[in-house]
Amino acid sequence: MFYNLKKVLLLLVAVLFTAFVSACSFSGRFETKQDTKKNRPLFFTTIFPLYDFTKQIVKDKADVSLFLPPGVDIHNFEPSAKDILMASNADSFFYLGPNCELWVNRVYNSTENKNLITDVTGGLKFLKRDSEEKNIDPHIWLDLDNAALLLDNILKVVCEKDQKNSDFYKNNAEKYKEKLRILDAELKEVVSKSKIKKIVFASKFAGLYFTKKYDLDYMVAYNSCDEHAEPLPKKVLEIVNFVKTNKIPVIFYEEPEDLKLAKTISESTGAKVLRFNTLHTVSKEQFDKGVTYLDLMHENLENLKQALV
Repeated sequence: MFYNLKKVLLLLVAVLFTAFVSACSFSGRFETKQDTKKNRPLFFTTIFPLYDFTKQIVKDKADVSLFLPPGVDIHNFEPSAKDILMASNADSFFYLGPNCELWVNRVYNSTENKNLITDVTGGLKFLKRDSEEKNIDPHIWLDLDNAALLLDNILKVVCEKDQKNSDFYKNNAEKYKEKLRILDAELKEVVSKSKIKKIVFASKFAGLYFTKKYDLDYMVAYNSCDEHAEPLPKKVLEIVNFVKTNKIPVIFYEEPEDLKLAKTISESTGAKVLRFNTLHTVSKEQFDKGVTYLDLMHENLENLKQALV
């Protein structure tokens, strides 16, 4: 009997240890009020661009947590009870509005603080993939002008929550917007000097804001950005012929699952395969290394230089 009890106790310790390791595995993702130093402000964000914009503003004066786990697609995410409980500790919870992240309603309905949820898209205009109102494209941050507006909207709330550090936050935001302006100028220069004004995506397409911003045309293998969409054989053949005829040097893919099609087209055409970062999520490895919005957008810039010759 004593032996069986000892086995049970050992098993219980193992389970508790596993649970502890699991709970700590995303320590960089979640901060709680108890973890913050000197009761600093705590801000939650739904997706990576909002997370990074907030981090660039607050630096070491506040804590920022990413609600969407690194590597998880926003379309497939459903918050757990633990996620919602953690978010309820925040001073504010930033998201892109009810048309983009419907699951945020669960957070809103589960918290007593109805001022917690903050839509940071005020003043921004969403584009539609087609004529249907429901097909709003959420990837608004790929337009650098929109990124600056998102930054301003986040800044306003941060300053309201922590007025004593408002000058610090405003100074950080202005420095960051200057970096956005420099990157914007570099992208415009690449496009203006190129003969090719069309980019090819062997993937679902999230680059609507980007291509519109820089007046680029595009071809895409899918007729939808829906997660269940499949490439159209007729469209794939059209892309292969277009790439061969016009000697297009680069085939872009956006998500890892689209890489197979990009490689198939590459084998048929000789075009190089490069990634176009959509940034709505990053891998856990990237997150742990501290990758930033500007890092990934500069990677897009370098890849664009190879595509627009």
